[in-house]
Amino acid sequence: MPHSRRARYRDIPAIQQFIHSHYQANHILSKSKAMFVFEYFSGTNTLDQKQPINMFVLEEAAEIVAILGFYPDKTEYFLSLWSAKQGSVYGLLLLKEVEKTLTDKPLRIIGLSKQAEQLYSRLGYQVETLAYQYSEKRPLKAPISGTILTAEELESKQLPGIMDEQRYQKRFFQNPFTTYYFYYTPSGLVYVYKKYQTEANDFLLICDIIGDLSLFSETDLQEIMEIEQFPYATVYTNQALVGLKSVQENKQLFPIYTAPYLGENATLKYAYQGDKPVIFQLRSDQGRPNRLTQRYALVNNFMYHYIRSEETVQTVNNYLPKTIFEKQIDYLTEHYAPLDMATLEKGEFDERQEYFMVSFDDGYKEHLYSAASYLEEKGIEGQFFLPARETADLLQVNKIHQILNYYRPSAILTAIQSEEPQFEEKYASYSQVASLDKPEIIFIKRYFQKESLAKALIETLFEQIPAANYQDYYLTQAEEMQLATKHLIGNHTCKHTHLPDNSPAEIEADIVQYEKQLGHLMKRKTVAYPFGSQNEEVRACYQKAGYRFGWGTRSAYSIVPEGGALNLNRYDCNELNAYVNEGVEAHV
Repeated sequence: MPHSRRARYRDIPAIQQFIHSHYQANHILSKSKAMFVFEYFSGTNTLDQKQPINMFVLEEAAEIVAILGFYPDKTEYFLSLWSAKQGSVYGLLLLKEVEKTLTDKPLRIIGLSKQAEQLYSRLGYQVETLAYQYSEKRPLKAPISGTILTAEELESKQLPGIMDEQRYQKRFFQNPFTTYYFYYTPSGLVYVYKKYQTEANDFLLICDIIGDLSLFSETDLQEIMEIEQFPYATVYTNQALVGLKSVQENKQLFPIYTAPYLGENATLKYAYQGDKPVIFQLRSDQGRPNRLTQRYALVNNFMYHYIRSEETVQTVNNYLPKTIFEKQIDYLTEHYAPLDMATLEKGEFDERQEYFMVSFDDGYKEHLYSAASYLEEKGIEGQFFLPARETADLLQVNKIHQILNYYRPSAILTAIQSEEPQFEEKYASYSQVASLDKPEIIFIKRYFQKESLAKALIETLFEQIPAANYQDYYLTQAEEMQLATKHLIGNHTCKHTHLPDNSPAEIEADIVQYEKQLGHLMKRKTVAYPFGSQNEEVRACYQKAGYRFGWGTRSAYSIVPEGGALNLNRYDCNELNAYVNEGVEAHV
């Protein structure tokens, strides 16, 4: 007897095989796990294989016989990727079960095949066609009133219509596959568009319009075309937009699916329940590319700092015991495949696989003696991000760690309060939980890192700590060279500061100085941003200097193109403990 259920993350390989066998051979979703996860997994942490994904499966005798995906939005669900074994009724059975489950919001579907169109009509859905409309560039009669925004600038505006819709946040701000452009008008409308250059025409495709559509003006499209210098702007929608022409009636050709797929205007049918929805092309799975120009790896990179034996004399407030580190590496090799940078850059990886990397920040001596030797035993390449220290002194970040290890948090807070006239405001700002640390610890770290007033206090507190607590802290030059023979050495800056607090000139000078000191150890130009702190301006500096891979500290998987990316994520190694040995936590 067939039964339906919500699919889980661990089902992805079986679903991909089903897509290949019963939907379309070598479909992009069957070949690329990175693409599948981006489209149908709402989370950022892939470690828990029991997590639900946005897909239902119908099974019979423990075999998948039908699948149906969905995109959950704030006020509606968009169904997609409906497929069943040929010649069966499994597809209808699954759709009926999904209709019983997703009852809190109406269902919509965009991009119907002829068969699906007929089936949805018979099942009582309204089926209609999106109008394909266009505007042709004319000379402007008035100055441009709106602004082109980058994704980072758009995100910073925190617009309600965008920030409360998961589909927008993911597609606009975390999308490794597709570049969208944004035009923001004085009336508050956001036009989302892509650029197409085809044999037929060059044109802009307006994928979505966010905001009050009664404020739409064809002049907005004219302004976008003027800025981008494109002759046409097109839009697929079921809304009547004043001033636009019909593509079909005017016999124009604006193909959004180009060779080898479809070199003609696509007809997009949609189906819906209930009241007629507002539909634009971007919604549902219509924004997903049908092919990729490079290969993408799904990577879980785990970030390490201190790794010390439990009996060590020189402790620190957040070290990871060596025994736990080894258990974590054993777990990773059992559940994922290791990936080295050379294989990634050459695109010689299996896109259906899920990979792991391990990275180590700050150049501590234990990275060579406690970590590298075990990685080599397991055949794993480590990424070691070393600071290019200009003196023998401890970096400020390590002085802060020693202070946290030596003093009680209450004593540190009292010392800060005695020096800081705006203590309450600073505490409220800096203590917001965004890491594994407790609020008072994250406040102390951030305050010491960010406030110039804290520098003298750091030195005063640090001077009281016995030198025996921090002797032989960092790798020597000889040890760095030894590490570089079998592992990857990456840039972790010279001064270990928050990079966005520096000017581009200062960042570029730091890069030059770093490479002067440690460039001979770097096989590839990679960077780990101190504290994970970076922005578009920082990334531009490293890109200008030839860096292709940049790692932050956002706790999430990364979809890494072989060509590189400078805004990649890393997990804290402590996040592994729940899966490696339930209840075991790093010493804090």
